[in-house]
Amino acid sequence: IPGFWTSAVESCIAKIKNNQQGRNCVTFPFFSDHHVRGGYVGALIAKIMQECNIPYCVFGGDSISSGYMKDGVSEMIRDEYKFKDLMSYIPEGRLIRTPGNHDGYCAVSADERYYYTKDQIYDLFFRDIAIQQNKHFDSDGTSLYVDDLASKTRFIMLDTNKKMVNNSSTGKTVTDEQLAWLKNEAMKFDEPGWAIVFSSHQPMSN
Repeated sequence: IPGFWTSAVESCIAKIKNNQQGRNCVTFPFFSDHHVRGGYVGALIAKIMQECNIPYCVFGGDSISSGYMKDGVSEMIRDEYKFKDLMSYIPEGRLIRTPGNHDGYCAVSADERYYYTKDQIYDLFFRDIAIQQNKHFDSDGTSLYVDDLASKTRFIMLDTNKKMVNNSSTGKTVTDEQLAWLKNEAMKFDEPGWAIVFSSHQPMSN
């Protein structure tokens, strides 16, 4: 942690600990729209998670800047690897995320975009966390839920860019298939008393 952040981080940790009371307390950091900026955010969040015993960090999408193709490789892919490097301070499997509206395409030219398929988005953003057995994905692999058993809280990460494929950027929507997954899987509980945290990058318009 850089020295100029020390007092701010210590103040934040003290404030969080003062508000953490009992099993029903749910604590999680949330950040969004990183766009490969803010090089310290991963280290700062990891420090706070460690000191305050926080199980998951929620990222609301837009890890990349949707840049141009260069030498046959999109800046989107390069940006995502930069983002993962910056977030490597956060323990493996404890950063959960949803795609943003910039996380699905790159520019071929000033007038043309190349949209990634859901399989490509899964491979780039989610395959590395899918090996964690406590992650439960929908059929596309771009929405998921994970449980914090200690506080009986389920984090549901919804992909509101479900139609951002095949050069058709509608966004802000969820498909019928995702709603069925939400109803039949993500919202099913074996016992009462669970809390739910929903996160999506864009508010749902449908």
